[in-house]
Amino acid sequence: MNYQLRAACGCDPGRRRAGNEDNFYFDGACLPADSGGLEAVLTGTASLERWTAYGVFDGMGGHADGQTASALAAAFFRDACAAAPDALELPPFLADVTRWMTDAVWHRAQAEGSDMGTTEAVVCFDRGRFYLCNVGDSRIFRQRGGVLEQLSQDHTDEALLRRLGADRQPTLTQYIGVSPEELTVEPHLTAGPLEAGDQFLLCSDGLTDMVSDEVISQVLQKGAPPEEKVEELIYRALSAGGGDNVTVILVEVCPRESEPPAPEEEQAPAGGGAEQAEEGGPARQEAETPAAPPTDRSGLGIAILNGILIALIAALVAAAGALMSGLISV
Repeated sequence: MNYQLRAACGCDPGRRRAGNEDNFYFDGACLPADSGGLEAVLTGTASLERWTAYGVFDGMGGHADGQTASALAAAFFRDACAAAPDALELPPFLADVTRWMTDAVWHRAQAEGSDMGTTEAVVCFDRGRFYLCNVGDSRIFRQRGGVLEQLSQDHTDEALLRRLGADRQPTLTQYIGVSPEELTVEPHLTAGPLEAGDQFLLCSDGLTDMVSDEVISQVLQKGAPPEEKVEELIYRALSAGGGDNVTVILVEVCPRESEPPAPEEEQAPAGGGAEQAEEGGPARQEAETPAAPPTDRSGLGIAILNGILIALIAALVAAAGALMSGLISV
């Protein structure tokens, strides 16, 4: 069956944070590093004549550092998608870009003398299949037949804390930007077939910490367009306290040339941020099986390698400049 996608994206700083450390990749766009979020929900469609991708990045390390890390990762992924060929093997592409992205964020942290990082939650769609990649605790869900299922894997020590009976917030065991001397990032990769009616939800923990899976599923079952569901999910997170930045992307899988369902009821609008998305390169577009992260990079193409090498060289130059500045001051 031929499919098309209808998608929406919202990003709100929440009620308790001074700024926004979330970012995203949506329809070829991401936020600039100093953005306060989105004023209005973004919408988009894709025909799946070529592969397309969506992603959420939740920065950490303090306000400025978290903004820098998530913006760098989102822009890096945007540029990699723009440079990639129309036909490629998506699992190795996602695995390799994730590791190169980690190197870029880590080198920027070294250049600025900071401790920064970000999560990554990405889904690619190509013809009749989806390809998922995640690092950290930003989540990806699929709603199918009224059942909500988490497809991403949380990289935290929560299970260990439960076994020990420890009373503290879980910490990340993997993230984009971790020191290569500490560990090698191994993203969670999986793939599977699409079905008409599938809904894929990508979100930062600003949603899942405030809104239960049961309520999320109830919202997704409504006969409203994606943008109204995104608005309601953000509204519910804010109404529950808005303890963190909230980023939500919803992607609906539809038969080709189907009309969107009429909304059943109006939903309350989400609170708005201050900035609009920064345009980048255009997004492109058999039983469910886990996809191990291959290491062969030869199929990614010279264009991707060039774009990533430029990003790494820029980070190394910044690091060298910081080092020379320190030597001169001495």
